[in-house]
Amino acid sequence: MDQFQKEYTRIMSMDRIEMQEEVKRLSDDCACPSCPSYRKCDERLFCILGESECIKDEKGCLCPTCLVASTLGIGLSRNFYCTRGSEMDQRTKP
Repeated sequence: MDQFQKEYTRIMSMDRIEMQEEVKRLSDDCACPSCPSYRKCDERLFCILGESECIKDEKGCLCPTCLVASTLGIGLSRNFYCTRGSEMDQRTKP
């Protein structure tokens, strides 16, 4: 199990309140709001939480430079999490 899988499993096993607190903590280091593809729709951490409800156009990607992605060891071979789904989604897509 790699670093991402460990963190993903840990976060997904949290209760709703713990998960909200962890998402808030991780959001401080999230590059999503600075990304060219980002639209202000109060969403972040697409690498963990999955595809955006409002972002439809890929205008560039900062995932490879994101501190959260880097800490999780992701973002280089898979990215554009806002439009293509979370790291886990992309790993499991055929």
